[in-house]
Amino acid sequence: MSRKKVVGVIGDANLQGDEKKEKISFELGKLLIDHDFTLANGGMGGVMESASKGAKSSSKYQYGSIIGVIPDYNDSKCNDFLDIVIPTGMGLARNVILTSMCDAVISIGGGSGTLSEIALAWQMGKLVIAIDAGGWSTNLKSARIDRRRNDKVFSAESAEEAIDTLLEKIDDYPLIYSGVQKSRLGEKEARNEICQIYKIVGQLKLLGKGSEGQVFKDEEYVYKVIDNDHPLLNQYWRLKALSEDIDRSQASYLIPFEVALLERAIIIRYKFFETKPYLNGDLRHLRFLAKELRKIGWLITDFQPKNIRIRRDNGKPVIVDLGHSFEPYHEDLFRKMCRRMFVSSMIGNRVDIKPYLSETNDSEEFIGLEKFGIDPQEAKRQFLEFYQKVMLTEKKDVLNPLMISIIRGTVDVKTIFDYGSGYGDLAFSLHENKYKVTAYDIDSELFDEYKDKYYKNVEFLNYEGMKEAISKGLKFDMTVLSLVLCHPLSDDSEERKKIIEGIMADVRSLTRKYVLVSICNPLYSNREKSQLQYRTVPDDFEYSYESKIIKRIHSSNREREDYHRPISYYTELFAEHGLRLLRIDQTSELDPVEKEVLHSDFMVFLLEVNDW
Repeated sequence: MSRKKVVGVIGDANLQGDEKKEKISFELGKLLIDHDFTLANGGMGGVMESASKGAKSSSKYQYGSIIGVIPDYNDSKCNDFLDIVIPTGMGLARNVILTSMCDAVISIGGGSGTLSEIALAWQMGKLVIAIDAGGWSTNLKSARIDRRRNDKVFSAESAEEAIDTLLEKIDDYPLIYSGVQKSRLGEKEARNEICQIYKIVGQLKLLGKGSEGQVFKDEEYVYKVIDNDHPLLNQYWRLKALSEDIDRSQASYLIPFEVALLERAIIIRYKFFETKPYLNGDLRHLRFLAKELRKIGWLITDFQPKNIRIRRDNGKPVIVDLGHSFEPYHEDLFRKMCRRMFVSSMIGNRVDIKPYLSETNDSEEFIGLEKFGIDPQEAKRQFLEFYQKVMLTEKKDVLNPLMISIIRGTVDVKTIFDYGSGYGDLAFSLHENKYKVTAYDIDSELFDEYKDKYYKNVEFLNYEGMKEAISKGLKFDMTVLSLVLCHPLSDDSEERKKIIEGIMADVRSLTRKYVLVSICNPLYSNREKSQLQYRTVPDDFEYSYESKIIKRIHSSNREREDYHRPISYYTELFAEHGLRLLRIDQTSELDPVEKEVLHSDFMVFLLEVNDW
């Protein structure tokens, strides 16, 4: 059961017949309990008493919902509507205790005591809302008290408006306080820091300000200056680790960035690209984004539509809120993030989405979606299907990123021939990475089945088309041969050899510079379990000889056959066809949930044509 958030109501200690403030205080107290908050106040009269009385009138009131933090040891002077009385004996210093226990503070009118509580809440990083009812509430409404923070004291005209603002903003203010906050960097200072470290002479455009800092851009890069009061060194090392994990993964949904630690701030820099707002939908892309986060062992705690954008060049959603919301992988928090992704796809920016995201913190019932005509039971079914797909690891999640990263690191590759393209998922990913791709598979029915999913922007050749390309002398910078050579191909061993020789002859004829070959990893053929599959090997299995392996794939629960051959078989085969070995890579399969290496499924050879 999650902790209820505590909201402090502060203001005049004596209303002296002020019916307006009395009514606002009463309504505010009632509405806070109606919306499942706990009310805290100074425990005395005026606004404090009226708010406590209103809270007790709520139909959702339960004992323990109203807390009074009083200045005396003697509780005989406190109002009669409190459930819990905290007698501090600290006089005015009790304002510190009251403010520190609250997630947010709402003021109604108020004199110097209220002013001190607002100032304390501001320094502690709390959400502050001022109802325009005279006193310091009116004086400070919509004001930025000082440069410690980039937000403001939010203004409200009524109790209802204050509650609306509270529900909208409360999740932006985590309950963290580590002392009096330092002064924030101004816009000019932030610009100067960026220009100094990156030797920038031109203009920087301010994109926006937030609770963490400020964001600028020039023609080439986006710069985020983080100058909040959380320990900068801790933030720096966390962001540094995230940056390195993204770089290693060659992720396509996560932004590669660099991070620099300064005396008073952290600067994040990444390549500028055109984006548009995320509205809703794109559940398939959100699934891939979640898969990438899981693969690198991270999650984002504050996933919501405003924190992601859609790239105009490839239509992919990317997280642009690089900062404290990124956390190392934790199973429960990751599932919670997936629930927020799912709700974002359902309703997006059509409304204030925060209440519906907050519902997912502790619930998987999606009751709030009823408001949009979505059946909660159907939503729950769809979410479970979404989450299961996120958690399933498939070949394209493990092998394709490795192959693409090798291709990216190989010079002068612009055109690629995907020989044995199968479903087309690799060809699709290569096209998304801006390569000109031509694909071939002997099974044209696979193309017909997946032409709208993976082959949409990829030229596909059938067997006759591939042979015609060879006869015309067409050559490509690189030919990719993904898991073709370990397929069964034929039940007869001599026929298999002939087919493999034919495949290598085709590949050699089609290739100008490089060949990239992936195979089922011979080093782990006799290991029963991997992240992708279970293997069954014959009793007389020996590494040095060809053997049929039966595999049951986790994601589909289907069986398939492959052939094991030693690495030496492949290196000799490549040499016979004039291909020089440049490097060998293996897929890495550390399961972030089970925290164990489950052995590598695939091996990748980068080869160079000897005579080009």
